[in-house]
Amino acid sequence: MLLSIRTILKYLFIGVPFLLISILLFVLVGCKNEYESWKYSAYEYAKSDLNLSKEEYENLIDQVEASKDEFPNLFNQDGAINHEKIRKVLIKKISIEKLDITEDEIYNPLVMNSSIDNKFNINVYLENSASMDGYVNGKTEFETAIYSLLGDIRINDFCDSLNLNYINKSVHKFEPDIEDFIDKLEPSTFRIRGGDRSTSDLSDLLESILGEVNKNNASILISDFVFSPGKKKGLNARDYLNNQMLGIKINFAQTLKTQNISVVALQLYSNFNGTYYDLQETQHNYKGKRPYYIWLIGQEDQVKTILKTKILDNIKGGVANKLVLTQMDAPTKIKFKIARNHKKGNFDLNQGSAGPIRSAEYGSGINEGVFGFTFYADFSNEIQNSNFYLDESNYQYNPNYSIEISLVLDLNDPSKQGYTHKFSVETKDLKTEVFKLEIVGKTPDWVSESSSEDDRSISVGNDESKKTFGLKYLIDGVVEACYPNNEDNVINKLEIPISR
Repeated sequence: MLLSIRTILKYLFIGVPFLLISILLFVLVGCKNEYESWKYSAYEYAKSDLNLSKEEYENLIDQVEASKDEFPNLFNQDGAINHEKIRKVLIKKISIEKLDITEDEIYNPLVMNSSIDNKFNINVYLENSASMDGYVNGKTEFETAIYSLLGDIRINDFCDSLNLNYINKSVHKFEPDIEDFIDKLEPSTFRIRGGDRSTSDLSDLLESILGEVNKNNASILISDFVFSPGKKKGLNARDYLNNQMLGIKINFAQTLKTQNISVVALQLYSNFNGTYYDLQETQHNYKGKRPYYIWLIGQEDQVKTILKTKILDNIKGGVANKLVLTQMDAPTKIKFKIARNHKKGNFDLNQGSAGPIRSAEYGSGINEGVFGFTFYADFSNEIQNSNFYLDESNYQYNPNYSIEISLVLDLNDPSKQGYTHKFSVETKDLKTEVFKLEIVGKTPDWVSESSSEDDRSISVGNDESKKTFGLKYLIDGVVEACYPNNEDNVINKLEIPISR
């Protein structure tokens, strides 16, 4: 039976919308699946090592560029990749998945490739005293780490020139390029480079390097930082270390009078195969892991520029510990806001999110007898990295309160934008008072744990093998110059009046 023209047209006009809808749904679902798959790839990258490296980020960009039609919102009108939008998507995905990753740990091409108006030279000083031979005997983690660091510095926009030097009691310039410098890191080369390799006066060494730091020059010093008093009859090791600490303190304090100097001290570990010289210059054959240190010394803006690139965090082999020191002026006030939710008990914020807190009262039920509130703080403009502000030992606050600190990851929440850290504080002793939170400048615990005052019993596997003779005296000298002991050493602070 043949269909009439009217019937055929009827089915055509009914069928076409369904066909169009089906095609549209297929396209949308396909795009969504591609988009979600791409975000899941980013999640897998981030989950594996709790960061998103340059290589991983570039792999994600390659996926986007290979399927432009399926990622239209990630491009500018001119067809260029919109890195700001991509970072927002990645940050949101990481926040949803609750990975413990900060925004700083996601590679940012906008920072790495930004134009630096005020370039400066990086002068590298590698100590070549006899105590360093064991770090360059064969292929070592020390060599790999130094190579990766120097390579990253050379290709970065902030670096005007990279100047390589050996240093002991004098400086010996090395003219060839990085590859040649690394290839020749052997004990025999250290000896050929000359100078007095017998002992290391770290106070004098640091003084000479500080003298080279200015608006055009920052310095990097690579050393085991083991004090070497030499064979001096009747030498008291503690007196020697105290004198060295005083010399270092004076050198840095004098420099800080004319320049705003900052210091980054990195502790790393490498295999070591050679002679270890203890405080009495007794020789120990040692083959195993040993700590060494990389110090960056420069004006504060130079150090901030380098820290933002993350090259110090991405050194091959990893960094065991990190310390950032900068000159302390008057304490800066912490930018913060008190959340109206996330509280235990109740209170009023009649004058705004910066307080004061009024009509405070204990909670009920499971929060019976507990008063607590949450505030968000912004440390984005500080020289320290975000993990520094997660360490409770860096704070002092009212003894009747406890605090919990975490990173702000949900950056798409308008109420949290512009803040980096979340503080949850509570007490079982609620009273009318001013809640004070202060960040103090001090020597971190890892320095004391890594420091030795008598290294004569060093051997592979014992506690002394993981320590550095006199390290605490060295660090304390710089810390006391930046944060004088006769002051409170408060770097940042906030105050919140609380009344019942």
